[in-house]
Amino acid sequence: MVQLLFFSLCILPISLFCTIKNENPIKQVKTWFKEEKEKTEGRFFQFATLATTSTDGQPHTRMIEMVRFNSKQGGLFFTHKNSAKVGQLSYNPKVALNIWLPKTLRQISMEGVTKEISSNESEKFWRQMPRFMQLTFLASNHSGEIESLDILQRKKEKFSELYKNEIPMPDTFIGYRFIPEKIIFFTVQTRDFPIKQIA
Repeated sequence: MVQLLFFSLCILPISLFCTIKNENPIKQVKTWFKEEKEKTEGRFFQFATLATTSTDGQPHTRMIEMVRFNSKQGGLFFTHKNSAKVGQLSYNPKVALNIWLPKTLRQISMEGVTKEISSNESEKFWRQMPRFMQLTFLASNHSGEIESLDILQRKKEKFSELYKNEIPMPDTFIGYRFIPEKIIFFTVQTRDFPIKQIA
């Protein structure tokens, strides 16, 4: 069962708090995403900071886009097989996610585990990606230093010429499912009691 905690961050500190029950934390996440999207101009991206650890215990963070998030499958994100996070997830699948929602002044902090999805499922989402994103993915090997933006652009143009129509999914495109085990919700308010929800 997912454990959920909810705190109101107060500008004026208040030590008193109350505890209430939340039976559906994933529904709460989706509600907060929806309310943030309604206040966002243009496209709404479900960006999150992903924290992993390397074999020496060093933590690492980077921004990822959550492609999907629901109660049955948790979160879903994709990456390049050569990226550092893939090696770190292979070593330790336990991760933490942090999502900041600036329009509604909210934050969602999650802890859980990741699991690589099948190649067939990854291909389904690859086919849904815009062509320019597919070309950008192919142009970078996601390891080492970037030679230059000009070189990457020339690589994109080369792949665009090579694949006039459909672009096949490379074996370096892999997806991970994030299964939350603990979710903490924070909201910023001028005056209110800190509220703690546990599910």
